[in-house]
Amino acid sequence: MSLSIPQKVAWRRYIDRDPFFSSSRKSKRLTSFLKKIQDLSISYEIINLHEEKDFYEWFTTCYATMLNSKTAPLKFDVTSYTLYDGQQIAPKCALLLMENGVRIGATIFFVMKKSLNIAFKTYPTNWEINQSLQIGPSLYSEYLLYEHARQCRREFISSGVDRNMYGLHADIGLASFKFSAGYNPRMVANPEYIEIDQSTIKTDTLVFLADTDEAGFITKAKLFANDFEQYTMLLKSGKNVEIDTVKL
Repeated sequence: MSLSIPQKVAWRRYIDRDPFFSSSRKSKRLTSFLKKIQDLSISYEIINLHEEKDFYEWFTTCYATMLNSKTAPLKFDVTSYTLYDGQQIAPKCALLLMENGVRIGATIFFVMKKSLNIAFKTYPTNWEINQSLQIGPSLYSEYLLYEHARQCRREFISSGVDRNMYGLHADIGLASFKFSAGYNPRMVANPEYIEIDQSTIKTDTLVFLADTDEAGFITKAKLFANDFEQYTMLLKSGKNVEIDTVKL
């Protein structure tokens, strides 16, 4: 069976529509986490980016290391994209996360009129010192950016654009993480479509379909896999998207 699907998927979350975590269980976990880190050596700062040579040298090294661990990643010149391309009219900032005074990760984002647009981010999977904490650096950074957007009176956060067919390009875990952080998939402006034959899919793959609501958010997807238990979080987190499962 052939499917016509969008080639790319954008991700967005609105600020005042929902709390950071919609479920009471996750909200309690976040509250507990925020109390714990008051006594720990975890801190952050948001800086304006101009010609921050030291920051860019550190960030590009961390970002390259992260990309090298991925399968078929898209690679960009971080410095050129954020400093010298057409978006140079937009203020550029970085959220820096530190543990014991040492930088462990960061998010580079553009400050737009209505939104904060994430350009690049890199974080370790776990805390290097406080490894028992239930919320990791990347999810904590999303909370911090969410609160910053609220303080700046922005309407939403854009979490970039990915190639469709997670598992073939980006990891399925990336889509699962974005769902867990409150983002929802939507069509890009002037979308392009590709035709795929479902019978040719032989490995675990998440495919977003072209079905959308009136606001342009994608409402349907297909998950191709042998073992769906490993995707329990994905299937629970994507509450605004109907994900059909297809056994390989």
